[in-house]
Amino acid sequence: MSLTEIANILGKPYFQAPNCLIYNLDCLEALKLLPDQFVDLTVTSGPYNIGKEYEKFLVLDEYLNWC
Repeated sequence: MSLTEIANILGKPYFQAPNCLIYNLDCLEALKLLPDQFVDLTVTSGPYNIGKEYEKFLVLDEYLNWC
């Protein structure tokens, strides 16, 4: 799949360079849009579940299950 095809699926990237598209998306939602077996690596920005104002705090068992 080409980068053009990916951009057609996910829309305009947050950043683009030769052979690189970077998206600022909810990865769980974005991954649903891509074909099966397509993604080898997902980079996210942790840490999580530490009380940031944009987070929904989860008890440890719920957080581990979510991960």
